[in-house]
Amino acid sequence: MVGGFLFYHKHYIYLYELWGHITFMEIQASILYHKIHEAVSNEVRLISLRGSSRSGKSYQIIIYLILYAIQHENTTITIVRDTLVSIRNSILIDFINVMNEMGFYNPEQFNKSEVIYKFGNGSMVRFLGADDNSAKLRGMKQDITFINEITSVSLEAFTQLNMRTTKFIIADYNPTAQDGWYWYDLEEGDNAQLIISTYKENPFLEQRVIDAIEGLKELDPEMYEVYALGKKIKPRETIFVNWEVVKEPPRYSKFLGIGLDWGYSQDECACVYGVINEPDNIIYLKEVFYEKGLLIDDIAYKLDEGGVHKNFDIVCDSSEPRMLEELKKRGFKKVIPVKKEAGSVLFGINEMKRWKIQIDESSTNLIDEIKNYRWGKDRSGNITSKPTGRDHLLDASRYLITQMAYKPKTKYSFV
Repeated sequence: MVGGFLFYHKHYIYLYELWGHITFMEIQASILYHKIHEAVSNEVRLISLRGSSRSGKSYQIIIYLILYAIQHENTTITIVRDTLVSIRNSILIDFINVMNEMGFYNPEQFNKSEVIYKFGNGSMVRFLGADDNSAKLRGMKQDITFINEITSVSLEAFTQLNMRTTKFIIADYNPTAQDGWYWYDLEEGDNAQLIISTYKENPFLEQRVIDAIEGLKELDPEMYEVYALGKKIKPRETIFVNWEVVKEPPRYSKFLGIGLDWGYSQDECACVYGVINEPDNIIYLKEVFYEKGLLIDDIAYKLDEGGVHKNFDIVCDSSEPRMLEELKKRGFKKVIPVKKEAGSVLFGINEMKRWKIQIDESSTNLIDEIKNYRWGKDRSGNITSKPTGRDHLLDASRYLITQMAYKPKTKYSFV
């Protein structure tokens, strides 16, 4: 075995002797790491990790793949998610963080343009969006494939990856219901192993995170089943149940930012203001304006009139680049574009469902939208994964929450 040897004890991996140098390293590892190692040792082809939020699925997979790469020279690992943008904002960050924690990361070995990290022993890890052109998928080969959040990756993309992976494929996901989806059959088929986990298998979680996950039981029972227990469930028609109308924002909140959805003749231009109370898992939203026929000067005026300062973060749809630039020219310094891409709506909805949403009682249009937002149905009356209903203020809220909710806040705004 190239690259050293490992010793396992309780929740840690101890690594000795790396590339000819004597070293000692203590790495956090949960029971998931050992289950992955066992599946690979048994030459399982498809390894599926279904589990709750914060069960450590992705983290333990990354640890395993990094150690595999340094112990097996000239190994090619491809890490895939629905889009390259989502990779850069999620699993790539986790990979770099784990590499840094292990003391392995060398920025000179990371090609940012190709999104490839090369180890000193000839092994490499490359990152790929499943929405990349089919020619690229057909042209690459790898020893190992890791598909992060596989429920957002198409059957066509999976098929191409599967045909060009020589050793094994490992995938993880939260089981948001999509009845009949291909992976549910594959993960229970021949030469496959399903590993189910919950946050309880992660011994390294902070108590406040555990409390937030367990709080979903009262906040949204459906989300609790998925994100706390890791269960597959049938979807309900109503999308949001985790909201309430309030007269004022929560105390000791931090400013979140402004969400803005463009519109003109057919659709309203919609703007919301948000603050966040992280200890209580609350996001408060207030409608700033909701109106058709607004030109850029009208929008700038409405922002000023609504109390939006020029240095506030304004998160908005990137499909109107000219509007973004025009808004900057009018003095709004922090205009942040959010791309509308495949899977982004479902991802954003799930992110919003993680919070207790409080809506100011004056925000009648937002209340009307969230109250009537539903999953659509097919011709047979089955619930689909496509939302229906007016959603302009909800889109603005979704942009804001997905972009800003998990970023560090520097000061409190006592509003």
